[in-house]
Amino acid sequence: MIAKFRGQNLTFAIVQDLGAAIVTGTYSSDKPFPIEADLCKHYGASRSVLREAVKMLTAKGLLRARPRQGTWVEPEESWSLLDPDVLRWILERKFSLPLLAEFTEIRLAVEPLAAQLAAARATPAEKAAIKVAIERMYAAERGRMIP
Repeated sequence: MIAKFRGQNLTFAIVQDLGAAIVTGTYSSDKPFPIEADLCKHYGASRSVLREAVKMLTAKGLLRARPRQGTWVEPEESWSLLDPDVLRWILERKFSLPLLAEFTEIRLAVEPLAAQLAAARATPAEKAAIKVAIERMYAAERGRMIP
């Protein structure tokens, strides 16, 4: 087993490692996904652990697996871009201005209504905490710290 995976669930660790490798281009339609036996050996994992990791990556839209036929990397259009892991892996790769613009559009569509609902439903204590947070942001912008 690889040292960096000790102390955490092996299936989760394999998903994280392979997911990041797929999203950053280590594996693609041009660079085939390794066979199960090689991955088991590489991670020191059983076939059932590896198959569970592949199922999780398939659910995220990154892979397509067929028994006795192999596993392929899906095109980016198939990836579940609302999955937090996929989003994190995408942000780990090279900066993309179009992707940043898309995230900004989504935030502009969702956040104003979310803020309105939060303000309408907030208790006085929650509103006071929001006010303190805003004051701290303004202070930080001016280079000051408020405890």
